[in-house]
Amino acid sequence: MASTPDFTTTPESTALAGAGATAITGKNLVLTAANGSIGTAANHITTNLLGADKNVDGLSAIATGGIYVDQKASNGLIVRNVSSGGDIYLGSDKGILMGFVNGSDADSYIRAENNGDIVLEARGGSIGDVKYEKDA
Repeated sequence: MASTPDFTTTPESTALAGAGATAITGKNLVLTAANGSIGTAANHITTNLLGADKNVDGLSAIATGGIYVDQKASNGLIVRNVSSGGDIYLGSDKGILMGFVNGSDADSYIRAENNGDIVLEARGGSIGDVKYEKDA
């Protein structure tokens, strides 16, 4: 089930980077940079994404350059689709959860081209859902 984004931007070059910038607030965020990066290594895009439905809420970001996003909210960052022509940094004051894309976990939908690095930083929680195997 598709969801209309709360906020979408498609800048031609480096998007929304700047120290002290206001956090982008919503449930479903789509960012696209057709000719550059989303944020910078020094100045991450700050989000306050409040969605909790892993099927429709969360972050989708595509850039020809790097992607640098930091979730500053009372809940974790849901990642749906992130594709970069460079490095990817996704941080969260809480945890990072993989959303669902076409019925699959989004871990298959995080991609850094050109030998880019992928860094996931959950400063106050875990990365992914906790799953326990039943004792035999």
